[in-house]
Amino acid sequence: MSSRALGWAAAAFLAVFAALALWPALGALVGQDPRAGGVDLQSRLREVQLIWSHSSPYLDMQSASVYPPATYIALGPMGWMSYGALKWVWALSALLGLGWLGVSLGRQGPPALMPVAWVLPFAVSGVAYGLQNGQLHVHVTVAVLFGSLLLIQREGRWGTDLLGAVLLLFALAKPTLAAPFVVLLAALPGRRRPLLLVLGGYLLATAAGLLLIGDGLQPLAHWFVDARGSVAFGSSGSYGNLHALTEWLGLQHANTVSSVSALGLLLVWGLALPADGDVDRLWLRLGLVAVFARIFAYHQDYDDAVLVLTLGGLLTVCRRGSRTEGRVALGLVATMAGLHLLPRDALGLDQPGPGWLGTLRVGAWLLAAALLWRSQGQRAGYPAREEAASEGGRG
Repeated sequence: MSSRALGWAAAAFLAVFAALALWPALGALVGQDPRAGGVDLQSRLREVQLIWSHSSPYLDMQSASVYPPATYIALGPMGWMSYGALKWVWALSALLGLGWLGVSLGRQGPPALMPVAWVLPFAVSGVAYGLQNGQLHVHVTVAVLFGSLLLIQREGRWGTDLLGAVLLLFALAKPTLAAPFVVLLAALPGRRRPLLLVLGGYLLATAAGLLLIGDGLQPLAHWFVDARGSVAFGSSGSYGNLHALTEWLGLQHANTVSSVSALGLLLVWGLALPADGDVDRLWLRLGLVAVFARIFAYHQDYDDAVLVLTLGGLLTVCRRGSRTEGRVALGLVATMAGLHLLPRDALGLDQPGPGWLGTLRVGAWLLAAALLWRSQGQRAGYPAREEAASEGGRG
């Protein structure tokens, strides 16, 4: 069987598994029973409605309120829709986003793997489960990738930079997942406008949220307390992150310090990166940072969706790396895909220690990160493939 035929066969296999997971998940999200799906989406809608009516979501007993004030500015358009309409918009936009991610992955890999790349985002474990609950995971991943591809251009016009910054600001609605990717803006080729737009925009969104709620800076203090409580509650039922590890080791008090320290080290790395407008190297770095984002703070297994970017980086190595690197990358793509097809029940999230499946998954992520780290540093091995430069001044 030719490599192309094998690619189509593997894609068909992945498509069946993805359909079996997504069909009931989407049915639960858009269905009439609020207990079957959409619980997180319903909470976000309630929180957005509260903050835009000048009430504090952090004092509402019916809401988890684990997100900072800027999140509810980014999610503001939710408040214009009924819950019934919002569920359909959320489901359809997630499917479109997954399709676009698949096409993007297809461009990065060798032609024989294109059919597999198209299907991979739909088949990653956690995508279906997160959609059933109405999570932000798919939308954040799409916004991070689209915004990064817009901002990497050496000659960025104001319009392009503003759109890219808006996308990253939307992604920062879930800051623990998206914040690590902002570090990569420090390595843009001689441009600081995108980074300033994102940081300035987030500060403005935070200020707007605080003004809507009122009571000065108190909402930030309330959010911090709620967020710490949520992490402490959820860490014991999660896997593959620093907070789950500290919980297991009995070092819960080190949660915040460990995450902030890790983010500081990432920032040092980002500031030390040479200015680079190479699209392929951006994919390698996005894939590397995706592993960091998944591990450095508390996440449930639905946030495994961000590892689609890691698969994109590995597919880039398959196409542009040496023969040996390509084989290793292909093996890691197959390993990660296989491990993420296994049911979430096998993670043993109700067990006191790390389960075998979670341990294998984290091991595969770290091996992928090691390969991407090595590959993104080999400037000579990846000849530049820059996006067409836009007309206009440099930022």
